Amino acid sequence: MRLKISNFAKIEEADIKIDGITVICGDNDTGKSTIGKILFSIFSSNYNSAKRIRGEKGLSVINNIAKLQLRPLQLDNFSDFANKCTNEILDTLNIDNVNINNIKNIIIDTIPESLISLNNIDNVANDIFKIMSAPYNKLMIEIINRYFSNIFCKQIDNLFNKNANAKLELEVKKQKMNIEFKNNECTRFDSEFNITHSIFYIDNPFILDNIYADNLNFISSKLISNLVKENLEYEGIIEAVTNREILEKVYDVLNSVMNAEIINKNNEYYLHYNENNTEIKLENLSAGLKSFVIIKRLLENGSLNEKDVLILDEPEIHLHPKWQLIYAELIVLLQKYFNLTITITTHSHYFLEAINRFSKMHNIDERVNFYITELAENKCNVVFKNVNDNLDIIYEKMYEPLEMLSNMREEQDNERNNP
Repeated sequence: MRLKISNFAKIEEADIKIDGITVICGDNDTGKSTIGKILFSIFSSNYNSAKRIRGEKGLSVINNIAKLQLRPLQLDNFSDFANKCTNEILDTLNIDNVNINNIKNIIIDTIPESLISLNNIDNVANDIFKIMSAPYNKLMIEIINRYFSNIFCKQIDNLFNKNANAKLELEVKKQKMNIEFKNNECTRFDSEFNITHSIFYIDNPFILDNIYADNLNFISSKLISNLVKENLEYEGIIEAVTNREILEKVYDVLNSVMNAEIINKNNEYYLHYNENNTEIKLENLSAGLKSFVIIKRLLENGSLNEKDVLILDEPEIHLHPKWQLIYAELIVLLQKYFNLTITITTHSHYFLEAINRFSKMHNIDERVNFYITELAENKCNVVFKNVNDNLDIIYEKMYEPLEMLSNMREEQDNERNNP
């Protein structure tokens, strides 16, 4: 998979290979998180889009058919026929053969005359015609526009070149999807493929404190819906890997941090420690532990599956360097055994080096790509540079603060020794 970006927010140009694990480094406020949010917006808006559009059309169609109901007391009986009529309209009519007469004929043929009033059938058929004749691409543009506007708070245009259209190109197995924006509105959508895998965006372990909160942003609300997902047993995720032994390799890493199970008691979630039979509410766990709990929960309830996409925005922030190494190996193993597509932003040289070393140890280093953000020529926009062949570029950037502190320490020691 490859993502190309042009004039989107602060990003002037980016051409990023997203295959296996993609690690993005750079200073604050240089567009690193924008990559993950773009991927999240694309995948979320396009996931099972044909099925979702059919569902939206079906809901609108059946609401219009309900306007024909003659006897409200026969609601249950009417609903059966209305559902049958709606499915017939959705299954047999498309943009090429939909017309008002066909719609009227389907209504009359599928719903008994005794249940409907034909006085306003022309108006109902006309409204259904408008629904069924709406072009797929225009509907997708509206869906994409809503997702991107929500996630980017309606600031999509290039901040320093407002005359340029923002362009995105996602390529998967040589098939392309193109999305274009003008004046912060989606104006173009073309795609040669459908998205069938889920995406997960994790940027804050404290999401576990907000499981029952209202008014969350779209990213947080979607993650919570996956965290509280129930009714899938542990064995359900075996389909995502080759066999139980492979899954246990991932759990060996998780258990090195917490030998515990996540349980639901009266709609409250606890971490149950097997060694001493102790239970702690997820809200009361340390921030570092919450980072592991989120991954464990997504695995155990079957939300995270093979070939899904995982976005991790600075996952090391709340982790001790020792746990950064453990978390890095967990990510490498998830990619290896679940074939996940994982994008990571980080400021930690510990975490960066751990991803690099563990990917070599587990023989997936050919599926790991490293990028650094740099200022463009105008010193305002940013560009992305692949540094697979020279990771020292990233390390030198990360070590700059340490060198500053080292110089300060040397100067202070000199002043103390030579008053």
